[in-house]
Amino acid sequence: MDKIRNKYYLLLLVVGYLFPFTNTETGWEYTQSPLQCFYIFEYINIDGVEATGDGEPGNVYGECVNNPYTCNVVGAFIERDENIHGDLNDDGELSSSVDVCVGWGYAKSEGYSTIPLIGEDATMDATTGYLESGDIPSFKIYDYVNDIILPIEISNIYYSEYLYDVNGDGVWSAEVEAEPFTDLNDNGE
Repeated sequence: MDKIRNKYYLLLLVVGYLFPFTNTETGWEYTQSPLQCFYIFEYINIDGVEATGDGEPGNVYGECVNNPYTCNVVGAFIERDENIHGDLNDDGELSSSVDVCVGWGYAKSEGYSTIPLIGEDATMDATTGYLESGDIPSFKIYDYVNDIILPIEISNIYYSEYLYDVNGDGVWSAEVEAEPFTDLNDNGE
């Protein structure tokens, strides 16, 4: 079963470079690039109720893809000036402030919802205006119960990173925690 699932993930990766991932419920869309990272939300609550979903990435398989409008969708966005980056939302007008979707995924009911964040790759026009080094995205959630998009208020943020010795040279191990993060906002969090 794991071999089959791994093949689907590989297929997802290849297809993601060719076609954008578009969410049925919201219309949010992003194109994958090799420049990516992930936010993991331990728990997401809407009005005190845990978000609903299977946590799968969109457009491939899963309960949420097979049953639209039955799951909550989490999107990552970065604000951009179209006077600098061009018409990013293809509406024919240039605005000084548009939200560019840089990733989305279905919430996971059991917790640990993983949302991809895609970076701008200079070799891929489809990623123009995406995340650049130092950018901090904002997040929104589609509440399927009330058919509304809400901002996600983020609190209790902590950061930890574990580096694995992927090339076997003995430099890092899974037990060694990375250096603490840099406070980009200078707000002590």
